Amino acid sequence: MKNLLIIFFLLLSLDLIAQNPFIGKWKCYQKELENGSTGEDVTFNGKPYSCNNFTIELNSDLSGIESELNLTFSYEFNDSLLRIGNRIYFVELIDREELIIRDYKPNASPLTIFRQKFKKVLESEAN
Repeated sequence: MKNLLIIFFLLLSLDLIAQNPFIGKWKCYQKELENGSTGEDVTFNGKPYSCNNFTIELNSDLSGIESELNLTFSYEFNDSLLRIGNRIYFVELIDREELIIRDYKPNASPLTIFRQKFKKVLESEAN
């Protein structure tokens, strides 16, 4: 009986990992200031800001890869906060197709807080 319980909990935990909506490759499609202004409306340091084809890949072992600098990182998700390396984001939305994160800087000016919207990259689109 004890072995059956262990097998049951092991299968349940594997199923939860497989259902984790974070796992996968995400492509940024919009970067905006917290008030909704986009790079077409406002510039940052004299340049329009955008996603520039930014992607992040989140793996089930809590590791990831970002496309900007081709860096690997560890990530952690607690409550509504997503920690990617040394950056912290507030998760506004997560489902199987979309991820919206906002810079988590409690004392920062709204003019420095960005929201990034990602769509999940399907395996057929990744190749």
